[in-house]
Amino acid sequence: MPAAHDQNTAVVEAAARAAGRLAGHCDVVCDGVIGPWFIEIERVKTRTGQDLTTTRIRRGSRL
Repeated sequence: MPAAHDQNTAVVEAAARAAGRLAGHCDVVCDGVIGPWFIEIERVKTRTGQDLTTTRIRRGSRL
């Protein structure tokens, strides 16, 4: 659904920008499920000179 993709993109961009801005003041943890097609948005929108670390948990993984 193109409309859903546009809405999801806007939400992910907003969350990434907020996390990036807050990261300038403290450690930030964003907990959620981000599709692999949004990882580049996260990297671009959180650019603040701070480290961005992602963790991928795959189906069947044991924690």
